[in-house]
Amino acid sequence: MHRVNSTLSEKVAEQTAEVRKAYGLEKHARRELEKLNETKDQFIMITQHHLRTPVTSIRWQLEAMLGGTYGTFNPKQIQALTDTNTAVERLTRIVDDFLNITALKVGSQILNIETGNLLPLVEDVLHELKIDIEKMHLKVVYPHDGASWPDLEIDAGKMREVLLIILENAVKYNVDGGTIEIKTRVVDGTSGRTFEMMVENTGIGLIAEDREKLFTRHFYRSKRAQSANPIGMGIGLSVARAVVRAHHGTLEIESDGEEMGARVKVGMPRVSFL
Repeated sequence: MHRVNSTLSEKVAEQTAEVRKAYGLEKHARRELEKLNETKDQFIMITQHHLRTPVTSIRWQLEAMLGGTYGTFNPKQIQALTDTNTAVERLTRIVDDFLNITALKVGSQILNIETGNLLPLVEDVLHELKIDIEKMHLKVVYPHDGASWPDLEIDAGKMREVLLIILENAVKYNVDGGTIEIKTRVVDGTSGRTFEMMVENTGIGLIAEDREKLFTRHFYRSKRAQSANPIGMGIGLSVARAVVRAHHGTLEIESDGEEMGARVKVGMPRVSFL
């Protein structure tokens, strides 16, 4: 029994040493992965900064040309400059997407919260998307009265990005001659008033499987979405939800299926009225 106990003690000691060694290696590996993740975020932010500067310069020059700073151009030249400017705008959006990848951690960032209203942000975004809306012959319906848009405690800059992502998707994944309808309401709940905004489109829609993957897999895009917009990155809605959640709100997407359109529902707390 003494020899058995001694052997068992040796085995236990050996196994304990192995476990401690494995734990040490796992702990070291985890630290290295954390450092790598931080390095990745820093790289993305630095790259975004260095890419954005020349892209912005190109946009300024193109806008100056289109504005007549360098003289007049014939219709073909104007069209070429316009197409180039559109391509540069898309490139700018892609560069911003790189930064938005790190913004998925926006909940840990400090928001610049002020009392604001979503209506002027919606109208500003619709104006930015005007050319694409007209090309698609889309009808956009939304309430214009102030009563439908109560003041909220928001970071206006970040919420504008949310609205741009939602409305741009409603345009890109719609059908020619389709409709985008924005509905709003205020709901009284146990924790106070909540503002709800629903953006509904008559576009390509989603099947249940694709809808579930939208927020669980970054860069995920359905086959129909890839066909409708080949250059998209599939990061937009995840970023939008992260920003809304940082405001302690909710963002959900619904669809009755393919060719049945989609509905994006945003809930924002802390409603106030002037």
